[in-house]
Amino acid sequence: MLVLLLISAYAVEFLREVPDARGVSLAFSDISESNLNFIPINPSSLPDFVSLNFGTKDFALLARYYLFGFSLPLKKLKTGILWIRTQVDEIPIYPELPEGDTIPKNKIGEFSSTQNALLLPFKISNFPIAFQFKLISKKIKDLKGKGIGIDLGFKRNFNFKLFVTYIGVSLLDILGTKISYNKDEVDKEEIKIISFITLKKKFKPLTFSTSFKFRYDVEPTYSAGLEIKIKEIFSLLSGFEQEPRFGVGLNFENFSVHYSLRIHELGIIQAANLSIKK
Repeated sequence: MLVLLLISAYAVEFLREVPDARGVSLAFSDISESNLNFIPINPSSLPDFVSLNFGTKDFALLARYYLFGFSLPLKKLKTGILWIRTQVDEIPIYPELPEGDTIPKNKIGEFSSTQNALLLPFKISNFPIAFQFKLISKKIKDLKGKGIGIDLGFKRNFNFKLFVTYIGVSLLDILGTKISYNKDEVDKEEIKIISFITLKKKFKPLTFSTSFKFRYDVEPTYSAGLEIKIKEIFSLLSGFEQEPRFGVGLNFENFSVHYSLRIHELGIIQAANLSIKK
C-alpha cells in the first residue's frame, strides 16, 4: 500500500492540473474565460488585458504547487509569462514488505522530486489560434533533466438566441517533448489532444455555465463542470473527473480570488489563487 501511495503521489501529472482554483473546481473543462493560469491547458486562454497571477495548491500534504505569472498585451500581439513549480519532498521509502507485516523503522531512502515549467505564450489579436514555448526542468532524486515543448490552442465563441457557446481545441506537446537527463535517460511526452465546449446562459441575476472536456493521452478521459454566478460577483463551482470537486470565487473589476476543495483517495486537495487585472 505504501509503495502504491508513493507511486500515486509522484504520478500527479505535471501541468495537467496547475494551481488555478477555478480550473480545479471545474475539472479544467471550461474554455470560456480568458485566464493566464489556463494556458498550460489551452494557450488561447491568454487574456487581452494586463494581469498578475498568484496561485498555490496542496496535494494531500504530499505535493505542493506554486504559480506566478503576468500577461502583457501589446498593440497587435498578446504575450506573457507563467512559471509553475511542483515539489514533492522527503517522503520515506521502506523495503518491500510481505503482506500483513508492519512498516519497519529503517527506511532505505527518500523520494523527492521538483518540476518547473516556464511558459511563454503568443497570440495575434483577433486571431483564434495561439502557440507557446514550454521550458521544463525536472529533478528526481539525483536525476536532473531539461526539455522544450510547443503547444497550440484554438478558441471561438458563437452567440445564439438562447445561449452563448464557446469551443476550443488544444494540441499539447505537438512535436513530442523530450526530457533529457544527466545520466543519458530520456522521458518523452507524447502529443495530447483536448477539446472543450461551454454553454452560458443568463437568467438575471444568475449566470449558468455548463462545460465539458474530452482529452486523449494514451487513453480517453472526460470531465464536466458547472458554474453559477450571482450578479457576476459570487461564483459557486463544481466539477467531476474521477472524483467530485467544489469551489467558490469572488469576481470584481480589478481582481478575482478563488478557492477549491477536492476529496482524493489520498487525502484533501486544496487550491487558491489571486488574479489582479488592469
